[in-house]
Amino acid sequence: MVFPNVVPSFSCVVSSESLGLCSRAPRVAVGGDRDLPAENAPRRGRSRHGPDRGGQDGSGGQRQRVRPGGGSRPGPVHLHPEEEDGQEDQDHRDACMQALHLWTLLTTYAVAVGQNQGQKKQECPKLNAQMPEFQKKTVHIKDPGRVEEIICGLIKGGAAKLQIITDFDMTLSRFSYNGKRCPTCHNVLDNCKLITEECRKKLLQLKETYYAIEIDPDLTIEEKYPYMVEWYNKSHTLLVEQGLQKDKFAEIVRESDVMLKEGYENFFDKLNEHNIPVFIFSAGIGDILEEVIHQAGVYHSNVKVVSNFMDFDENGVLKGFKGELIHVYNKHDGALKNTEYFKQLKDNSNVVLLGDSQGDLTMADGLANVEHILKIGYLNDKVEELLEKYMDSYDIVLVKDESLDVANSILQKIL
Repeated sequence: MVFPNVVPSFSCVVSSESLGLCSRAPRVAVGGDRDLPAENAPRRGRSRHGPDRGGQDGSGGQRQRVRPGGGSRPGPVHLHPEEEDGQEDQDHRDACMQALHLWTLLTTYAVAVGQNQGQKKQECPKLNAQMPEFQKKTVHIKDPGRVEEIICGLIKGGAAKLQIITDFDMTLSRFSYNGKRCPTCHNVLDNCKLITEECRKKLLQLKETYYAIEIDPDLTIEEKYPYMVEWYNKSHTLLVEQGLQKDKFAEIVRESDVMLKEGYENFFDKLNEHNIPVFIFSAGIGDILEEVIHQAGVYHSNVKVVSNFMDFDENGVLKGFKGELIHVYNKHDGALKNTEYFKQLKDNSNVVLLGDSQGDLTMADGLANVEHILKIGYLNDKVEELLEKYMDSYDIVLVKDESLDVANSILQKIL
């Protein structure tokens, strides 16, 4: 039962035979005031010429009572006016007190319900009404009601339950700026001055061949998988042949066109302020990724990077890559290998996941305890061909969106 948040004025009327009507009762004392005398009590709700006042029911105005012990047919009992009025006023007074008690309970409940409903409305904002970032043309949501429910769960969990799992290239970094493509971590090296022109051409040819396969809407992930392994291994082999020096990476990043998405400072700083774990899971090159966020001033202590890290010899020259290869479509395997990290965050059961490919959807597979997860996907290329598939997979799809506005607006509500 839902009671309105507005308390109605109390008219002291109880529709119960056991209580009777109390509209004729004397005023009930509230807050220490004395009752008005019965003869001065205001009488509401009855006509002066009604049946109980005599003249219309043949009783001559005399009230009747059941004879206390007499036969089956009660007869009239004539009482003195003072006795009659005193008894009736006492009955009415008792009725009003019981009604007032009931009204007080209902009022208290109504206020509590109203406050609870108000709190829920505050916790569960309407996407369009209270979060203007969702009105952007870049935002596509298949099931707004479900997204509101997830965000509501994230808000209720607060900072204590939250963690972020995100891709890097084209998710935290820009896909393009002023109509020009921005580089991925691999491309930062591909385009740098330390790479020979011959090597650069080979790397570009590999990109043109395999990137088309990566985003082909007609191929399944299973079909793309071996091509991604082939692409990454060939690229890494070419990079090793160049004898790249680690101490040059800071300069390489500074001179590159790599850019983080608009709003990145707010994103990273707010998460660091509330000590929210940020797990960056990238198929790029970890050494370049870390240098990018370091130079941007957002490589905070709450950030963990899992990526393809380079292996250098004693002179700081690239000699290979550490560990197993991470590519765009094997993040499921990588997530499971990071279960120790996720076990430490077993209480962080609410997740905001950000990615830009179908492979990124598996980044949270290593979590044993997930209460609420909101998946935000950036669709940067082949929009017409891939939009429907992305909307079936991601809760929120951001088409050609070079900002973190939507993620930041959600964090603003949670933290």
